Amino acid sequence: MTERRIPVLQLIDGFATEEHSGGAGLFGIQLARHLDRERYAPFVCGLWRYGTASERRWRERLAAEGIGTTILVEQPTRLVPDLLRAAALLERFIDRVQPQVINSHFERGDLLCLWSKLFTRAHPRIVRTMHADQQWQKRPWMGHVVNFLALPWIFDAEVAISQATQQVMDARPAARLAGRRAIQLYNGVSRSQVDRLSAARQAQPAKPSRPPRITIVGRLAEQKGYGYFLEAAVQVLRRVPDAELWIVGTGSLADQLKAQADSLGIAESVRFWGQRSDVEELLLQSDLMVSASIWEGFPTVILEAMAAGLPVVATDIPGTRELVRDHETGLLVPPRDPEALATGILWMLDHPDGARRLAQRAGQEIYRYTMEHTADGYDQIYQSILKH
Repeated sequence: MTERRIPVLQLIDGFATEEHSGGAGLFGIQLARHLDRERYAPFVCGLWRYGTASERRWRERLAAEGIGTTILVEQPTRLVPDLLRAAALLERFIDRVQPQVINSHFERGDLLCLWSKLFTRAHPRIVRTMHADQQWQKRPWMGHVVNFLALPWIFDAEVAISQATQQVMDARPAARLAGRRAIQLYNGVSRSQVDRLSAARQAQPAKPSRPPRITIVGRLAEQKGYGYFLEAAVQVLRRVPDAELWIVGTGSLADQLKAQADSLGIAESVRFWGQRSDVEELLLQSDLMVSASIWEGFPTVILEAMAAGLPVVATDIPGTRELVRDHETGLLVPPRDPEALATGILWMLDHPDGARRLAQRAGQEIYRYTMEHTADGYDQIYQSILKH
């Protein structure tokens, strides 16, 4: 008789990864897809319904792959009413699928995990993945109460996606008192994606006969530092007037950033691509990847750029500096510094052979960060907590 598979639920804020949920939501989906299907029965639960194209695509794709999904409530309104509705609906879903492990990937999901362990009949094991070293920024009091006091005592395991995040988690007073340490596991990209991007880049001509394309990808939000990128672009365009600046993503700052590009006099050189499902193709059409973020957890878009053979200029911040080593696998510049960012970009454009060497070194290390390797790490965590 075949042994029953272990139901495991990934709890994310939503399936709208291209419009709202970002890297943490996408990671929860990809983790469900990469767990060993002979051992696990994966499910993915989104807290909020956004009604977007990427939400529909992901739910259809996951259903086709045999992964169950559900969405609890409509778009976010107020914290407490949302959580009360979500808790009631999550209890019904838990009663139906009986997950032995629930893995949260966002702040409110952490609260729902606590509730599910303490107050539902299933009493599942709960795991928390912290995707950045900053959380509950809009409600810092909640962060102190929940993150610093309750979580280390109640969660069965806590995972940090970078060494920097692990240091933050281990420094909490409650973690020290409880003698609990976070487990560090990097996020990753699938091996098939790495192979596909690498092969596509190798098939392209070494020196395309067109102006250089400088690309930045991510939600149009304060965290990503787009305003500093646009200020740096002014200096880049003075030296390389025909350079093309590609901004890929959507978000709350879209109109503000377009107005900034116009006021800086560079609107004709900046292309806002908006929401795209073909980011890989845009990376392959680019010559340089920039990350201007003010803070990050572990930016997988840089992994995708490295797999595509792109040299990378990124800000020297926790998380990112674990992936990009200055003058070894890319260039690091101080955050919030447009002049330094422009200098890094221009160095790459002025030294194509040096930029190529940096990209080649990065490409040689990319297989350290595959989702297959990451999923194996989560498998070990789940097996460990289920034994106790």
